[in-house]
Amino acid sequence: GDITNKIGDGLHGTPEYIEDSDIYFINGNNLVDGKIQITNTTKRVSNDTLQSNNKGLNENTLLISINGTIGSIAKYNNEKVMLGKSVGYFTFKSKPTFFYFILYSKKIQDYFISELTGSTIKNLSLKTLRETKVSFPTLPEQTKIANFLTAVDEKISALKKKKELMEQYKKGVMQQIF
Repeated sequence: GDITNKIGDGLHGTPEYIEDSDIYFINGNNLVDGKIQITNTTKRVSNDTLQSNNKGLNENTLLISINGTIGSIAKYNNEKVMLGKSVGYFTFKSKPTFFYFILYSKKIQDYFISELTGSTIKNLSLKTLRETKVSFPTLPEQTKIANFLTAVDEKISALKKKKELMEQYKKGVMQQIF
């Protein structure tokens, strides 16, 4: 509560889906590697449905999977999305990059796992999200840490892309040889 303006989750019902829309209805499975991943099976909703369920997401919002798949975090980058009940969100009072890394830390992820409810499908409650205690340094130190970890993430992404390209190259060479 000290570092966020709002903590909540998505729609608990089923919206009316439409095919001719650019607004996606996402769940926790859409939160992959820090981003919102849209697939060809992701359902779509109308702008009216989005507006009637507006959560006020902005550049200071982080999303978290809270049902089934637990603890995946994604940065909200003004995508046209409506949240389902398996997506929680934190809207921070300032830029959330440092807190993105904190939420992915082993300590916080272990805490989330220890607080799960439900027997078949596990759930992370909004109460737990609201009561999660995080330690954090001064803002300049947060910025340094976030910048360093962001640079590491960017390097990892570049290496993954390079690996994919090398695998494609190998496949092409093998096809030519055989």
